[in-house]
Amino acid sequence: MVLEIPDRVLSHSKYTVEDFKLDVAVMLYQKQVMSLARAAEWVGLSRLEFQKELKDRDIHLHYEVSDLHEELATLEKIGL
Repeated sequence: MVLEIPDRVLSHSKYTVEDFKLDVAVMLYQKQVMSLARAAEWVGLSRLEFQKELKDRDIHLHYEVSDLHEELATLEKIGL
């Protein structure tokens, strides 16, 4: 999908394209349309940086029991 926003919309503010993209990524994550990893990658942040951004906005992580099992399996696989 391509979304075009005319330059004049943002030209008179300090709100940048990067700010807009981060806001969209956060909103899509919050609505569970985009995973944390995918949202972070899309805006060019590490997962931890994106998690910090969510924390700063008082947005909680979506974390299910299945996520815990997946992470435990990964840790076991790498020997931790």
